[in-house]
Amino acid sequence: MPPSINDRKVLSEKENIPDGPPKPPRTAFMCFSDTKSKEMAEFMTSKKDIFQRVATLWRKLSSSERAYWDEEARNDKLRYSREKS
Repeated sequence: MPPSINDRKVLSEKENIPDGPPKPPRTAFMCFSDTKSKEMAEFMTSKKDIFQRVATLWRKLSSSERAYWDEEARNDKLRYSREKS
């Protein structure tokens, strides 16, 4: 007999312990994209439109604005190094 929906929920709650390798580090664009796409999902429904808009915004960022996202990527790379060792 397959587990019921309630059983699966209990199993998934118990599986909060991370196993396996850590998630790979994100690039600056990935950090930017994650943040912006969540903001845009509130008023845009098409994932294609969201991604196109995020890519356009990324291309228009100045170097000083992009520096913030580069720093986020560096921090994520450090996180990955810590979790890997």
